[in-house]
Amino acid sequence: MLRGQKKMFSFHQADFYFWIGLGLILEIPEVIIWLLFVVLFIRVFERIKSRARYLGSLDKDLFK
Repeated sequence: MLRGQKKMFSFHQADFYFWIGLGLILEIPEVIIWLLFVVLFIRVFERIKSRARYLGSLDKDLFK
């Protein structure tokens, strides 16, 4: 059940247009844009962490 909850916040690039359009229709574009900003900010840091771990694993294999 928790996996489904996590996927609720999994935004893809095509979803951004939907959420911005929904915000415009509901007349709350600032809220939607801030929500997308926070989600993208979190995704950037997750991507940086995963790439740092990957590069760290490559370094470990290189110096064996």
